[in-house]
Amino acid sequence: MQSFKSFILNEDYSRTPISKEDTIDFILENCQQWFQEIYGKTLKNEKDLIQTFEKKRFHLYRGIRIDDYSLIETASDNRPPRDTPLPIHNAIVKAMKELGFSVHRGNCLFATNSRQQAKLYSIDIEPYLVFPIDGYQYTYSPKIKDLYEMVRTVDSILKLNKLFPNIEMLKKYIEEYYDLEYLEDYPIEEIINTIPDSQFLETIFQVDEQYLKKEYNFKKTDIKTLIFNPKKEIEIMFRPKLFLTQWRP
Repeated sequence: MQSFKSFILNEDYSRTPISKEDTIDFILENCQQWFQEIYGKTLKNEKDLIQTFEKKRFHLYRGIRIDDYSLIETASDNRPPRDTPLPIHNAIVKAMKELGFSVHRGNCLFATNSRQQAKLYSIDIEPYLVFPIDGYQYTYSPKIKDLYEMVRTVDSILKLNKLFPNIEMLKKYIEEYYDLEYLEDYPIEEIINTIPDSQFLETIFQVDEQYLKKEYNFKKTDIKTLIFNPKKEIEIMFRPKLFLTQWRP
């Protein structure tokens, strides 16, 4: 029988189910890098796994709308945004690449330390527990719990004038066709969809890379402290693979 590790290395599909019976064995065989980083030790068996979880009270979550008990999820090299408007997504990805981050919004899988935050995306399905599979990398900002919420509406995007120095161009465009007074919670995507000029949109959402670096302080390491802080919700960008499960300790 092919080992789990060999199976992972040869797997090309974006989502691969793992049976309930194989879930614990899979975690123990393929997620020890994460246990070493977060707990500082190897977890040897199911009892060890349960006791450690109960003691630390730590979990990562991912909200997706599928019903497999457990699965391997593989990041795309060119991930389209689910909710974030494409011009904003592209601008952030470009800036993160320029800043030297190999894991970014364009090639990652998202996880969060907040069950409530994950629930916003899984809706009526319980969020999955997340175990990063050995070989993972990540990027996160200690100041961002959900970037989409930061750019979702007209009023929220106009406040980001330091991140998007040309955002005043968007404001002038909006004022020409709309009454800003009535757009406080209006989806920015609805405005963007009325602008056919892609070059104009690219200019509007050009990111100040140095401000992004200084203000949001993206990191590639040292996530342990934030993970164990229940009052600090963050979104974490992982690649290449995560193990998701409905198993609970």
